[in-house]
Amino acid sequence: MIGILGGLVFFIWGWINSSYSISYAANAALHAGIVFAVLGFILGLLIGNLK
Repeated sequence: MIGILGGLVFFIWGWINSSYSISYAANAALHAGIVFAVLGFILGLLIGNLK
C-alpha cells in the first residue's frame, strides 16, 4: 500500500516537473514504488514484532 501511494506521488510530481513527459514520470514512479514498498515491508516487520 505504501509502495503504491509513494509511486503515485512520484508519478504526479515527476509528470509536473518534467514538462509533461510521461515516460520520465513513469520511470520515477516505478523506482519510488519499489523503494517505498521495501520500506513499508521493513516497517511492517518492525511494528509487527513490537506487539
